[in-house]
Amino acid sequence: MGRVFPAEFVTIKHSYFLEPTMLELLKSLVFAVVMVPVVMAIILGLIYGLGEVFNLFSGAGHKDSRPQNH
Repeated sequence: MGRVFPAEFVTIKHSYFLEPTMLELLKSLVFAVVMVPVVMAIILGLIYGLGEVFNLFSGAGHKDSRPQNH
């Protein structure tokens, strides 16, 4: 069996610094609402940019030798 230690009373003092205020909650909500589209735009821009880079690489070795019929 394990050893038993006597329990001591622990008092937790209520601190108003631990409670988030409504202003802090609103600021974090606004930050999240603003950052979601920004991060999405960055990710979509990276996808588009990488697509353009790979299109340049894929077209580098393929010269179109067919005559165009106008």
